Amino acid sequence: MKEARILYGSTMMGGGHPSEDILWKTRFAVPDPVFFVEVNGSTFLFTNELEYGRAKEEAKVDEVINTATFRSERRMTSKEKAAVTRKFLEEHGVRRVVLPSDFPAKSAEFLRKRFMVRFQDPPFYQDRIIKTDEEIGYLKHAQETVESSLQKAIDFLRICSVKNDKICHEGREVTAEQVKEIINLHLYKNGYLAGETIVASGTQAAKPHDMGSGVLLAYSPIIIDIFPVHMETHYWGDMTRTVFKGEPAEEFKKMYDTVLKAQTTGIKMVRAGVAGADIHNWILEFFEESGYPRDPKNGRGFIHSTGHGLGLEIHEYPRIGTPGIILEERYAITIEPGLYYPKANGHILAGGIRIEDVVIVEKDGCRNLNVFPKDLESMIL
Repeated sequence: MKEARILYGSTMMGGGHPSEDILWKTRFAVPDPVFFVEVNGSTFLFTNELEYGRAKEEAKVDEVINTATFRSERRMTSKEKAAVTRKFLEEHGVRRVVLPSDFPAKSAEFLRKRFMVRFQDPPFYQDRIIKTDEEIGYLKHAQETVESSLQKAIDFLRICSVKNDKICHEGREVTAEQVKEIINLHLYKNGYLAGETIVASGTQAAKPHDMGSGVLLAYSPIIIDIFPVHMETHYWGDMTRTVFKGEPAEEFKKMYDTVLKAQTTGIKMVRAGVAGADIHNWILEFFEESGYPRDPKNGRGFIHSTGHGLGLEIHEYPRIGTPGIILEERYAITIEPGLYYPKANGHILAGGIRIEDVVIVEKDGCRNLNVFPKDLESMIL
């Protein structure tokens, strides 16, 4: 039975219904959603008249089809977006179609009237997880730019002073927004658009995705998580460091060293053939044995996955912690354990600490794309 794979979406930042799979297959940036079809290894991109000429020059596909011309030649009257795609498939003898799980419901039902339909959860293309040398180069460049932007922020924080447990510069209190501006401006000047850069101190750092706002606190962990996307290649970077302005309390030092050991050991465990859940479960047990209990209901302890895939999406397959995930060579993944405590309890102080690097899975280990320091001494500014 002849089968076709169908994708729908845009590939340009800010476009509707984004499809990183179409971008990966075609390397064509388009702001409005298009249909992409693959039949027996041949690839077809359906565009409007506006994009047709550019697509013929730029899209990495076997054929670009002008939907207006296609409709006219066949005197089609249906206004359904998927009508041209359906007609094309009928002419090519297709009987079954495979759609991604986020395919538009209306178009899926339209196709179901003529074909057997099967939905597939991510990854839609298994090959997309296996990064090429070119893609690894994009990721490496992203990490280098992330590191240089963080260095700008650290250079600024080093010259700041402390007054009343708050970070100050030239007599004024320093805010998370100021530090994010330093980071984001450097990223933009180097071709990257910042995601929601995190600079969070105090109890804000105890919430993993709190972006951080207001005056930064001294002696308390400051989580700086930088994850920009390149405006041309569309590949993401992602790195987290936790810094302190001023000498932190011994309990914060202990918490930091515990997270650092979890992260460095987790990285050492990465190699082809290893189950991601084994790495995640080891870290969970290590934190528990180290005196840092986990209480997800109340947002305490290690409350997220150990890592995720990275590429054309900031969070893509695989999740390091999901059962059944076996690492393969050339996977690009993050390893980012953290501890979060919104309230002090006994020896545990209120705050959060996370450390994150991006690694490339290899046969006998992994290659860390990050070189930025993460030892405690370097993180005390």
